Amino acid sequence: MKKPAHQYLPRPGSKVAEAIEALSNGPMTPRELAQVLQRDSSAINTLLLRALTHQAIIKVKDKRGRLYFAIPNATSVSYTHLRAHETRGN
Repeated sequence: MKKPAHQYLPRPGSKVAEAIEALSNGPMTPRELAQVLQRDSSAINTLLLRALTHQAIIKVKDKRGRLYFAIPNATSVSYTHLRAHETRGN
């Protein structure tokens, strides 16, 4: 008998919970996510380590190799959509 999969639930009001909520609108670059969370972009991986380990948040790359954070099992996102996020951030 298989054990049910454990779902990672961040503490309500935490930065990780804010990140998951922000990512529910679509993938974000580390820089975009850092702006939303008011953190330095170099600290994002450390901040999201547990969520990444439990796959509550995943890393994806576009065709050009740019890194984005996303929520797994979300509707797939087109390359054009990812480019629009990049353009918006510039």
